[in-house]
Amino acid sequence: MIDERGEHVCDDCGLVHVLPAIDVENNSTSSMGDGRQSEAGPPGTVFGSMKDVPSNRRPTFRNWERKQRGWNRERDPMYRQVQSTLVEMFGKNTASAVEPMTRASTQQLTGEDADRRIRLSKGEAKKLNLPKTSITRLGGKHHPEKRGGGMQANLHTIALAIASVSSDYFRTPPINEEDLMRRYSITREQLRLAKKSIRQNFNKRLEHGMVRQTDRLSIKQRSRADCREDKFNIALENLMDVIDQTFDGPLLDAITNEFLECFGEIEGESIDGFHANVPVGMLTACVMFQVLKNRGLLDGKRSKIAKAVGLTSQGVGKRLEKLEKADPYGVFKNEVIVKSKNGIVRAASQHHPTDRSLYKDWKRFNSSSKSTTKQSTETDSEPQGDVENDDESHR
Repeated sequence: MIDERGEHVCDDCGLVHVLPAIDVENNSTSSMGDGRQSEAGPPGTVFGSMKDVPSNRRPTFRNWERKQRGWNRERDPMYRQVQSTLVEMFGKNTASAVEPMTRASTQQLTGEDADRRIRLSKGEAKKLNLPKTSITRLGGKHHPEKRGGGMQANLHTIALAIASVSSDYFRTPPINEEDLMRRYSITREQLRLAKKSIRQNFNKRLEHGMVRQTDRLSIKQRSRADCREDKFNIALENLMDVIDQTFDGPLLDAITNEFLECFGEIEGESIDGFHANVPVGMLTACVMFQVLKNRGLLDGKRSKIAKAVGLTSQGVGKRLEKLEKADPYGVFKNEVIVKSKNGIVRAASQHHPTDRSLYKDWKRFNSSSKSTTKQSTETDSEPQGDVENDDESHR
């Protein structure tokens, strides 16, 4: 039974049955008898008739009525709604684990915490603005595309942002955002702004001691190394899905092995490597760009690869240009000459084999190459005595 949603849910098959309305708990007529309908009191209010009440006293009764409605009103109802959405999207265990962040993102500061916020500077106080308010009003009337298309869309955005950010604080499993964004029609900009607001608010609450002591004990922040490794695994999964849909056969295996070899050589997962300041999603896309570029297969694939890791092809292209200028590993510089067992060869030839059996169906993958079958056959029959010249002909 899920009382908050008024439903019965079967744990085995997921069947949902709406609970019948029970008026006994909220209706005084049902719980205390029909006589409650004719109780005396001021007319026009919940207290009854006001025939015998002087006119100067009637505003008092109306004021009591207004307060009575406030007493029965639920405070910060979005907290319960977001918790239900987290259960729906990620399950009860995750929703329970991230509950402190859900409360911080949807419930206003009260008591001493609210007084402490008033005494902060304007900039510090602004960072403690309630995330659910800023997220549901993002963009204003001029840029409504930055927020969800309705209440349910906002709940999905907030729930996904909380689950994604909280993995750094509560050791919950990392979230593959790309899959969930497609499923719930959430844009990259909406999620980015929601995560920024939630993370900023929670960090400030921690800094100023506005998180309950019991909740602080449950916070176990992950190390930078663990965060980078998790992000790499998610980026690799999404990237390989695109490569698997684009290529097949021996060429798929060769591209995958070459990518993993290059990424391992530049120590992409390490937080101490030369490229540790480059986001791991960006770095994986740049390495894949370079691998396909070396093989002449990059045309028409840029947008798909960049989108797989939540980036744009223009952004990845500009970052790749910067990596080519500062690359101590030789992975992004095709013109660097290095020594190998066979003599002096170009660095790029270390990362892609010269076995032409991998290119039996090469026209399918390389739209820019228009050479005839006869020319291809002649090239295959050329002697490979000079490794450097042979590598030059492949490019």
